[in-house]
Amino acid sequence: MLQAGLKEERISVVLESEAINQYCKNSVLWKTLNVAGAPIGSIIVIANLAEAKGELTFHEKKSIGAVTGAYKTVSGPWGTQSVSDGFMQALTLILGNDLIEQFKREYPNIYTDLCKTIAVRGKSIRLDIERYVNLRFPVENFDALCRRNFFKSFRDCVEDSEYSAKIKVANVNIDVDANLFKRIFSRVTDAIVGHVKEHQMAGGIQRNSFFALTGNFSDYEMLTATILPKLENIGVRTVIIKPDESPILKGAIAYGFTCE
Repeated sequence: MLQAGLKEERISVVLESEAINQYCKNSVLWKTLNVAGAPIGSIIVIANLAEAKGELTFHEKKSIGAVTGAYKTVSGPWGTQSVSDGFMQALTLILGNDLIEQFKREYPNIYTDLCKTIAVRGKSIRLDIERYVNLRFPVENFDALCRRNFFKSFRDCVEDSEYSAKIKVANVNIDVDANLFKRIFSRVTDAIVGHVKEHQMAGGIQRNSFFALTGNFSDYEMLTATILPKLENIGVRTVIIKPDESPILKGAIAYGFTCE
């Protein structure tokens, strides 16, 4: 800072949520949402869903052309990681927690790669054209663990479980019922919509709300496919801000010029 000729009191740290909020306020987003014509008391929710977690900030229209700053923030495990976490929970129901923890300890790199594979594959799932999702999977490693712990193959473990019709095991891949992934996404969207609905009811506001969805998770087709109808049912209009619009960077720059 000293080398740049800047004094410490002139440096501001902008949190991610602040940057995105500022981006929304200074972009055409509000016009797209028609916030200007919205009734006083309307709620505007900005949802930043990143990798490990998601954050909801709530705003309220107080008067003509005026929207308050965030006065309530809610966060939860609503990021891209929730897809792999949800799938690993399903595996835990089949194989037990001890075996899954053993897999993490003995094959940490393979576990990390598997989580990335699940999250990336989850981005492109489309219920309208996919009944089963083909997923590259470390069958050999799970097979070794299952034979050591249960004296039978991984395929046999799956076929003997409640997931026998939902997961089909091949040599290096598995085919997973797309509805299993839909349930994983629904747990996230139900939580988010629940917070929005709770906030509406607490303020006596049932409809005329707005929802801006941003962050890497907003690029997941199944997320938007499951959350949009739920928001529409409670009277919430939605706009999706794509990550490539760089809302955090642009919002941070805007914040630097308009910081109150």
